[in-house]
Amino acid sequence: MNPRRIRIVTPLLLAACLLLFAPISLAGIYKYQREDGTWVYTDNPADLPAEQQNKTAAGQQATGGRDLAERLVKKLAPSGDIEKAVLATVTVQSQIGSGTGFFVTAQGHIITNKHVIRSTQAQKETREKAYEQIEQKIEAIKASLEQEQEKIQANESHLEAVRNQIHPSVYRSNRKKIEQWRGDLEKRKIRLRRDIAAYRDQQQELEDKIGAVDLNSHFTITLADKTELYVSLIAESAEKDLALLKLDGYTTPFLEPQAAESLRLGSPVYAIGNPVGLHNAVSSGVFSGFQSGFLQTDAKIYPGNSGGPLVNQEGRVLGINTFKQITRKFEGLGFAIPISAAMMEFQAYLAGHL
Repeated sequence: MNPRRIRIVTPLLLAACLLLFAPISLAGIYKYQREDGTWVYTDNPADLPAEQQNKTAAGQQATGGRDLAERLVKKLAPSGDIEKAVLATVTVQSQIGSGTGFFVTAQGHIITNKHVIRSTQAQKETREKAYEQIEQKIEAIKASLEQEQEKIQANESHLEAVRNQIHPSVYRSNRKKIEQWRGDLEKRKIRLRRDIAAYRDQQQELEDKIGAVDLNSHFTITLADKTELYVSLIAESAEKDLALLKLDGYTTPFLEPQAAESLRLGSPVYAIGNPVGLHNAVSSGVFSGFQSGFLQTDAKIYPGNSGGPLVNQEGRVLGINTFKQITRKFEGLGFAIPISAAMMEFQAYLAGHL
């Protein structure tokens, strides 16, 4: 009569909260409040109301040097076309994690993947599947406890039925065991209700935070020299995994686009990104064809590479690294959205800047 103790464990949900909602660090940001109470953030002091332009607080001064292209070249001294392309690549940090992006104009326009800054349908489906699995565990535990309750009642009925046939000391001993069992069961029922309530609170908090993330329009970028700046969301594609960000008030390095039609099978390509905590790492591979509108390559793409540029030997951008197809027997293939598709998607915002 020592039933196995069962508890609800929700490590996936707790881990998701920690991973998805790390705080954003800001640098070089000014803020002011409109008359309606709305706070506005910018890294360009010229955007501030006139009475505030000369009253920026200490510690909020923008990073010196408005010409980032010149500053990065002088500081990092790139020796080849690929290293020059790295200067135009940035880390994009959002409340759901980090990815990569790259400048496509000298006026600070940045292209990245939408899933770098927004939760995706796939992530929603993963959460819903996890919720479903937890609900199934909850129901299984409830059923197990109900069966245990029935066993206690059956044991108690049997003990009363044979009470006159057994020694009083045996009866008292078994009665005590049954009462201890019942008390233990009640404690586990209370703990179950407490764990379910805590899980429900966590689930609601997670969904509330994700909802807030999807409304956010300001993000942090890290340049090749580790400088952090603040950018705004300009547009996001309704159909493609693409988003357009903007860094105001700076002249930026940028990547020249190269039509994917110029590629030949076996052409060398390079994926630039920020995988597994590395900063602006480069992996090489070859172009291996088109698949469903994507550029296919064997250049290594890891978590954190999303949104980064796939470039040719001249450092011209061919596409936006978007996802990787993993297999059990080999490294897998990477896929990139052609840069022409991204430029066409955001042509209304980029016109006049190219």
